[in-house]
Amino acid sequence: MRKFPQQTRSTDTVNTICEAAIQLLNTNQAPAFTTNHIAERAGVSVGTLYRYFPDKMAILRYLVRREIDHMRSHALKIISDSDATDTDTLLQEIIAFSNHKFGGREIAAFQAKRLIENDPLLLNEIRNVRIEVVKKLEERLLELTPTRKGPMSDAALAASVDAFIAATETLAGHNPTKTVDIAQKKQLLSSILDAMTR
Repeated sequence: MRKFPQQTRSTDTVNTICEAAIQLLNTNQAPAFTTNHIAERAGVSVGTLYRYFPDKMAILRYLVRREIDHMRSHALKIISDSDATDTDTLLQEIIAFSNHKFGGREIAAFQAKRLIENDPLLLNEIRNVRIEVVKKLEERLLELTPTRKGPMSDAALAASVDAFIAATETLAGHNPTKTVDIAQKKQLLSSILDAMTR
């Protein structure tokens, strides 16, 4: 960001710009994701938008990093605070939560991923958070199922994350709604984690 909001009014302006950007991403029309379209959707001037963000990619990076922080903290809380007494229930809870990226707007999440695919730094940040969450998830699964083999090595954790993401992105890419349902995601994650702990 060029300028971080200090007052309520400027925070509201940044939030409005971000919401407009998410709405445009959720239209499944990437060409509409421009600073002019974002400013118009937000009801602010392009000059106001540029006061905070130098370009559309800065807006996107801000959105993605904000989402990363949100998803990380909530996912770790679900894992640590869950009352689940079996692995299936815990996986269901974490997968159901993961479908709430950008407020449950999966097309926006899909479009954002496509737009940042040439940003290795940001992609690495996302991957590291996913590995952290899966590591905590695996620790909790071991508590629920003491007979389960583990803990997984760092390499196995990273491979699990990469396999899960590749599988879900492939499925989403072939689906007109750019989504993968909760049952499919749960089955994929369960199968991958089981395979890695054999």
